Amino acid sequence: MKAVLGSLSPVALERGVYTEDSLKERWLGVERVARRVANIGQGGGSLFSYGLSYLQSVLLLDLSSRSPSQLQDEVDPATFSPNDLVNLARHSLDRADLAQAVQYVTLLQGEPGRVARDWLEEARLTLETEQAARALLAHAAVDGARALPRY
Repeated sequence: MKAVLGSLSPVALERGVYTEDSLKERWLGVERVARRVANIGQGGGSLFSYGLSYLQSVLLLDLSSRSPSQLQDEVDPATFSPNDLVNLARHSLDRADLAQAVQYVTLLQGEPGRVARDWLEEARLTLETEQAARALLAHAAVDGARALPRY
């Protein structure tokens, strides 16, 4: 039990963590910006490339024949575009699967990855804290069961 309590982040203890609903709401803003910079790579880009990426995000319609469930069935996540990863993260959040959304957002590279970095840190902190809370609840349940009289 002491190990679990010691593993809790000082940030989580002092400030607290976001709820999954607030992370989902916060993702909507991150998603919008990540789509706007989806075509900017690791090395950044010029003002022109940022403008072009923004223009493409505004004009581009997602006419992809691949649904989020079809994308999830694919084996190689390296083939996903930033827009695919953002779609999959949104799909996972819509189905209350924060852990899966974190996995997809972790795969974002370049500028979209930088845009999502703060959200990703907060989501990981929430997941770590939830895991610690579950471990403490399990420990409490075992201790409670040991205290029951045996017949």
